[in-house]
Amino acid sequence: MENLAIGIDIGGTNIKGGVISSKGEVIISDKISTQAKKGFSHTFLLVRELISKLLAESADRGKICGIGCATAGQVDHLQGKVVFATDNLPGLSGFQLKNELHTAFQLPVAVENDVNAVALGEHWIGSAAGLDDFICLTLGTGVGGAIFRNGSIDYGANDISGEFGHFSINFDGPLCNCGNRGCFEQYGSVTALIQSMRQRLSEGEVSLVRDLVEGDPQKINGEIIFEAKEMGDALASAIVDDYLLHLSVGIVGLLHILNPGGVIIGGGITQLGDKLICPLTKNIIERAMPKFTENLLIKNAGLGDNAGIIGVVRKLFI
Repeated sequence: MENLAIGIDIGGTNIKGGVISSKGEVIISDKISTQAKKGFSHTFLLVRELISKLLAESADRGKICGIGCATAGQVDHLQGKVVFATDNLPGLSGFQLKNELHTAFQLPVAVENDVNAVALGEHWIGSAAGLDDFICLTLGTGVGGAIFRNGSIDYGANDISGEFGHFSINFDGPLCNCGNRGCFEQYGSVTALIQSMRQRLSEGEVSLVRDLVEGDPQKINGEIIFEAKEMGDALASAIVDDYLLHLSVGIVGLLHILNPGGVIIGGGITQLGDKLICPLTKNIIERAMPKFTENLLIKNAGLGDNAGIIGVVRKLFI
């Protein structure tokens, strides 16, 4: 009999959830706002409500063998505790996710860092299937990372490896919410891309983006900025080119340190497909030492927005 599991992925902007089969198929999916500014106690209530809704909607509730929960932050995956999280999710640091979810639903619970979950999903049935050495980045509110080596997640000495967003690519750069300056995610996250456009518009520069969002800067997203570039908008082109340059600089640094066989890039903006991957790949090849890009696979996450909820339940089925 095929088992099912509930997969949850807690991000800085949205909480994604789904009922996942033991073949990695998404049977039911849903997404709600994280409402992070209200604190994680409030966010966790939303997580519980989403799980309850998914359980109620599942016609085969008796087949559900557990709950997998992926989350941003540094995660002790064995204890199911969040060791540290930045203010992208205030109040998450120290939260005992595994214990709280088990108490609430009386089901086995697996907890994993969100990008580790994406890597697990992509290795299972996604873009990294058959590839045992790769790195995974997710571009969103921040920049998340995972290291997959010799067929499994490389957790590092303290179970917290892969903090790609928080290595500095500019020692004198802007202050990051982790306390360091010039962190990669200050330049390579989708948040950074959007903030750059908003700032330039607030300074009076002209762009088609203003028309595309009907004058409301809160409606600006990465896809709209890329769309304006495709339409020949000079400001959007300059901002996108600068964004891709910084993104490639960070990735080249990771290549030179880790020498992976692949780079898998996830996050909502990767729905742009080749519009993102092709110029990014070109930049990477131009900047990296040649041997590091020899036979290197650079691809979008094949599972899209569902990669995290698929990957985090993988352990429940093994």
